[in-house]
Amino acid sequence: MANRLAALTGEGQRRGSFFNLQRKPSIDPGHVDSIIKVAASRVSSGLLSEANSAIGEEELSVGSFFLKSKKVFFENTFKMLPDKKFSRKKVETVATEVIERHSQTKGDLLNQQYTPDLAAKLCNMLSNEIKAKIKELGYDRYKLVVEVTCIPHQNQSLRMASQCLWDEKWDEYVVVEYDRNSSMKIIALIFGIYFE
Repeated sequence: MANRLAALTGEGQRRGSFFNLQRKPSIDPGHVDSIIKVAASRVSSGLLSEANSAIGEEELSVGSFFLKSKKVFFENTFKMLPDKKFSRKKVETVATEVIERHSQTKGDLLNQQYTPDLAAKLCNMLSNEIKAKIKELGYDRYKLVVEVTCIPHQNQSLRMASQCLWDEKWDEYVVVEYDRNSSMKIIALIFGIYFE
């Protein structure tokens, strides 16, 4: 037992071992930069232990360098009902106004001929504008999905279908059609899904 204590404390004739308590850990100065980069990437990607992330602040020290990352935690609201229900009439009015305004101001949509490039740009532009205007109505905690389809108008039949898993009390959808152009038809589908 005495020999083991002498080996651990560094007393006696034996050379220092791995278990020498008086030995201080040292870091090679050439490796400090790579250690900091690895530590910073782990902090930013959240790869550190769950115990540290539960605290909300992590601190890594390498020599005289300190890296801190703060995580924000939100309390659950336990809200099961929306403050404001998704109104089909208001959303339909807003979507129709966006398409009408676009048809009058952006290159006279009434007289343009259908092309695939025009349809792609038009669908992207209309869906972004409709979503932005609906967000201004203040439907908090509603996920909005806006799908705009532009097809050539050739007197063909068209069937569109969509399936969703939702709550019938709070979730709604709106369909807006624009067919005043003789060469193309625009259909906008808007889904408002309440996120509890």
